Amino acid sequence: EVDLWALSAVKGSGGRMLRVRIAGARSDERNVEVQGAPRFVEGEEVLLFLMRFTDRKDGREYHGIRGLGQGTYRMPLQPSSGPAVSGLHAAGERDLVEFEHRIAVLHERQQKGGAK
Repeated sequence: EVDLWALSAVKGSGGRMLRVRIAGARSDERNVEVQGAPRFVEGEEVLLFLMRFTDRKDGREYHGIRGLGQGTYRMPLQPSSGPAVSGLHAAGERDLVEFEHRIAVLHERQQKGGAK
């Protein structure tokens, strides 16, 4: 599990800490890695597609990343143009504002029952 600060959200609310469970496990004896599971670096900004879950054992709420690495987009800073997004479905690096707008439009269409 990692704790991530949500700066903003298309659905839900930003400005809060989220506990995100990443596939894999670590113990004193083993380290199990899941291929395709994202890794994060402290201070890195990412755009994530999350799903909400409740732990069956203790009833705590946590979030998981939809599609592992497919739901993870990196946000490298472009010196000339500002933040960009890179990831599987980002069609190469693309402007962050444009990408967020595209996500918001698709989310609105889904809420209305329209095409994806």
